[in-house]
Amino acid sequence: MSQSQEYGPGKAGYQPAPVDYEPGDITSIKLHRGVCFGTCPDYDVTLNSDGTATYAGGQFAPRQGDYTGEVNQWEFDNLAAFVVRAGFFDWNDEYRLNVTDLPTYEITVTKGGTSKTVLQYGMNEPPDFWVIAEVVDGLSDDITWTPA
Repeated sequence: MSQSQEYGPGKAGYQPAPVDYEPGDITSIKLHRGVCFGTCPDYDVTLNSDGTATYAGGQFAPRQGDYTGEVNQWEFDNLAAFVVRAGFFDWNDEYRLNVTDLPTYEITVTKGGTSKTVLQYGMNEPPDFWVIAEVVDGLSDDITWTPA
């Protein structure tokens, strides 16, 4: 059972988050995991504030092709609030080592009609990049995907 089924708006003991934990006007969060010379999965997951989600799976992805689904609104809002608290919009556009044969990761967040993409290649900076990517993947695992 996901956290949102046990605790959230309308559930016993729920307390709204403080204002600085609000998701702001983030409308989408997209994770792209790119290929490497091996079997690194290639896919995009986009979670939207309206509860819709899309998945595009390529080579070595858990599922291949285009899919649609629904993301839990409460979970999206919590992720969006974390993105704000992590200072995503102040991060550099790229964090890259001069190496080869590693997958490229990108997170794109759309807020107020403007998108920012942060690329990560061969390093674990900034640390919260990994957290956001793992949460997107975790939420994606909970979605019932339907072929588009």
